[in-house]
Amino acid sequence: MTKQTLTAIGDSQTTLLNAYQVPGFATWAAQLTRMLRREGYSIRTRAFGIGGERTDQFLARADAVSFYDTPLIVAINGGINDKLQSIADATIQANLQALIKVAKFGVRGDTNRIGSGVTVSGQASLPATANQGDRYVVLSDTSTTGGIGPVGLSQPAKISGTIAGQTVWECAYPGQSGERGWYRIATNTTTPTACTRVLVIGYGYQNWTTGGDTPSTPLAANAALRADQQAAVTAENVLIGGNASVVFVDVYAAMLARINAGTDPDFSAVSYDATKSWHAVQNDLHHNSYGHALVAQFVRAAIPSSWLS
Repeated sequence: MTKQTLTAIGDSQTTLLNAYQVPGFATWAAQLTRMLRREGYSIRTRAFGIGGERTDQFLARADAVSFYDTPLIVAINGGINDKLQSIADATIQANLQALIKVAKFGVRGDTNRIGSGVTVSGQASLPATANQGDRYVVLSDTSTTGGIGPVGLSQPAKISGTIAGQTVWECAYPGQSGERGWYRIATNTTTPTACTRVLVIGYGYQNWTTGGDTPSTPLAANAALRADQQAAVTAENVLIGGNASVVFVDVYAAMLARINAGTDPDFSAVSYDATKSWHAVQNDLHHNSYGHALVAQFVRAAIPSSWLS
């Protein structure tokens, strides 16, 4: 049986060297993999998480997602550091959509290096030099005319026209007869050609005595982040055979349901008990091993059965 890959990219909640001494085998991605193996699936984990990073920093190294193999599933878990640094919601959503495109179309920057960057943000032209087969996400594409550039890679194809939205471009040099430079291979409605299964893991519930969410009042900034995550999924969810290609994992709703059911305490109403919390430390967003186990359960429940059949 061929072993498939679950690849995750994100911040400290995804790294296998998690904060507060959560060992790699206890992080959500590793726990999810063992869960799937117990169900009989042959799967391994690759986790590309770095503590403190924003979504634009994920993009700067996102080619690692498809550098080693084409994953069965890609999971994107992050965005809270953007909110903590007052990054605009529109920017967070755009970056998340670009990350989804990286997975769906095998986007990579310089094919000789990992972490070379895959986006062309706010530029009027594609990179002047590249290797044949390199791909880039353009966050705001305005081109309507393909991408045939002048002869020679030192003269990039210009982006001009009236199309709105994100696209994926590939360096075709020497490409087809008469072509040089770049051409567009995908828009938001193009069927994925690499990984056809992408998860965006929503930001969870902060269950503390003060300063966190309460069952009746979610923290506004975190609610806005979840809206950004959901909007990115909606924008990129091309159906394949009637099935979703991108799924939002609503960790917040799943955690809130546990509180409302009495399965986990509501620490805004009772004294904080670290032994019953999914946080490693009160007033810190990082999860302990129990919190990671819950995230693994929520992600597993969100994976469509068709993705594993």
